Amino acid sequence: RTVLDRTRNAQPALAAFELALLALWRSWGVVPAAVLGHSLGEIPAAAAAGILSPGDALELACRRGEVMADLPSGEMAAVFAPAASVEPLVRPFARDVGIAAANAPDQTIVSGERVALEAAVAALQAAGLRVRRLGSGNAFHSPLVEPVLGRIEEAASGLVHAGPTVPFYSGLT
Repeated sequence: RTVLDRTRNAQPALAAFELALLALWRSWGVVPAAVLGHSLGEIPAAAAAGILSPGDALELACRRGEVMADLPSGEMAAVFAPAASVEPLVRPFARDVGIAAANAPDQTIVSGERVALEAAVAALQAAGLRVRRLGSGNAFHSPLVEPVLGRIEEAASGLVHAGPTVPFYSGLT
């Protein structure tokens, strides 16, 4: 694993890259008609919408990376099937594994505690589904994240927020 594979470093690096792309596009005169993001991507999207300054967005991404790095270890896997096909197969493991995201009509991400995820992956593969383990080392978008949500909210609450100047669409709303 490299330094950038670590959540503490990867999250601010990804946010910085997205903010740099935003600045580059704006320097070329490209202005978004609307913005959206998924997970960490909502932070740079909030900056693109004018809700956060780029500096505050990067600060929040750094704080989020630190908090998320403290999560118990877990795993994630991409399942190349619709969520409706995946959900019944992971339901027996629902206490420790769940659907983290539907990235495309035929790509579902499952996430959770390592041992339970291994069992869920075996069940998915036994059902004939193609699965690829992701090297996250953390179970993002799973119940394992719940203990740190308050710390992330606390980090965000201390920042200056403004009304959007560009329509902003959140995965939460």
